[in-house]
Order: sequence, then C-alpha cells, then structure tokens
Amino acid sequence: METLSPAKLAVIGAVLALVGWMAPLLMILRVVEPSFGLCFVSYGLVVAGMTAAAVGALQHVRVRERD
Repeated sequence: METLSPAKLAVIGAVLALVGWMAPLLMILRVVEPSFGLCFVSYGLVVAGMTAAAVGALQHVRVRERD
C-alpha cells in the first residue's frame, strides 16, 4: 500500500476542511436546506480535514528533521 506524502495529506486535509466550512455557509445563505444530518457531516469533514492537515504537517517536520 502506497502512503501519502505529507504535502498531499495536508492538501487533502485543507480541501476537506474547506468543504466542511462551505456547507454551513451555504446553509446560512439558504442555498442549501439546513438539516441535522448535513450539519453533522459538515462538522465531521472539518474535524477530519484539520486532523489530516495536522498529521501531514507533523510528518513534514519529521521528514525534515531526518535530513
């Protein structure tokens, strides 16, 4: 199984967090109908994105320290 590079992991995390941030914005603007399920998914995306980005950043630091 191929592992993700730290940069790719950070980018994936940023995209997940951005999508998770856009959903509540669209609900506030009434573009998308607000629902409990969508709020829950949005929160999960933000948490997963921030976690993935943090792991990517930590891996990047760890790789740089080895060099």
